[in-house]
Amino acid sequence: EIGCSKMLLDAGTTLIILNNCLMFYSFILYYYKNIHKMNLKLIIKKIFTVTMNIIISLSACVICYTHQRLHVTKPFIYFSKRNIMSTSNILNKNKYLSKDKTPFNFEEWLVGLTDGDGTFNTYINYSAVETSVDTKVPSAKYNKLIFTYKITLIYHNTQLLHKIKSNLGCGRIVKDKSNRYVSYVLTDKNNIINKLLPIFDKYPLFTSKYFNYLKFKEAINISNYSNMNNSEKIKLISEIKNKNIPENYISPHLLSSEMSRSWLTGFVEAEGSFYYVTKSSTRMVHGFGLTQKLACGERQKASGCEDKLILDKIKIILNITSNVKYNKKGFYSIDATSAQNIEYIINYFIFDDHTSLFLGSKSLEFSIWKRSYFKYKGNFQMLSKIRDKIRKLKTK
Repeated sequence: EIGCSKMLLDAGTTLIILNNCLMFYSFILYYYKNIHKMNLKLIIKKIFTVTMNIIISLSACVICYTHQRLHVTKPFIYFSKRNIMSTSNILNKNKYLSKDKTPFNFEEWLVGLTDGDGTFNTYINYSAVETSVDTKVPSAKYNKLIFTYKITLIYHNTQLLHKIKSNLGCGRIVKDKSNRYVSYVLTDKNNIINKLLPIFDKYPLFTSKYFNYLKFKEAINISNYSNMNNSEKIKLISEIKNKNIPENYISPHLLSSEMSRSWLTGFVEAEGSFYYVTKSSTRMVHGFGLTQKLACGERQKASGCEDKLILDKIKIILNITSNVKYNKKGFYSIDATSAQNIEYIINYFIFDDHTSLFLGSKSLEFSIWKRSYFKYKGNFQMLSKIRDKIRKLKTK
């Protein structure tokens, strides 16, 4: 039961232990084969049991209790009312053995990406001019409502926005004047009602953007009221637009629902980073980080608690051992650099065929990061070259 606590990590010692056990039971087997044939099956079973126990003990020790740099076992047995924690209990509690196998869901992924980089906005165009249907001549001024769903990303991630457009079957891609950013924009009200709203009703947002989504949806519903004239609609929608987010607001679904692997993939696509950390002049390690930036004004008061809570939940899901930290610049962040954390994160964001769950430029970034971990871990020169190449790709 507590074999892994006594199992040394020296391969030679392990081989000697295994060999001695097999020799012992081989002798017993030879003896009983000639004298007690009835016990032959029992002896074979014992040989198999001993062999498997040694292998399992070693595997459990290596996976759970090996220090990243020193490669020695760490103390793990603890006493609770003089009861020693058994190997079977350790394995049952080991999150390495329970990978999330849920299939990829584009809609949940889109909600996660929106929680990171998406916006819902309602605009009132007070200078719009109504055109006569018969004469096609401007006849009078009126207030026009414009509903906009937008996701804005860095320019080199344009491919991702085209995938969103293809999956939704609507919207357009817009570049900014500086060519640094690109946006997916959906303004057609019918497409918003028929294609977009059902997604965000089925898979609610976890961040405070849920509050903005509710205002956005309510404004769209009011715009379709047939028993109101345009002025009455504008007045109601203006009141909705001016609603301030409550202090310490937290999306109700953050507390009541679980974050799926697809949602987290989309969120990391927007807010996550796979990077390389220089620990010394000769040592570089892999790192993973997430940030939740606080906005100015009232939203800063409302989202501080929520931002930390989101990262705390992600910390548990990804089995990260470090704590969520608050930066003086005004945002919460969490980072992971230990080998155990990195390997779990790699395992979490891949399919069974080892391909990446990410859909945009993050997929290339993650794939290079993952491959370099298994191929060049501990190789300072190679990791430095890879880091520099990744930086150049991002600045193109």
